[in-house]
Amino acid sequence: MDISAEEYDLINIPFVFQATALLAGVFAESRSYLRSSVGRPGS
Repeated sequence: MDISAEEYDLINIPFVFQATALLAGVFAESRSYLRSSVGRPGS
């Protein structure tokens, strides 16, 4: 099964985009979680 470089790029771009979006989502989620757990003085 031999795929050309162009086909590989077309397959790879959505994957990289999805992985980047996933990492950004995890990062934002953890930041908001830390802020909500830390930013509650006197609880």
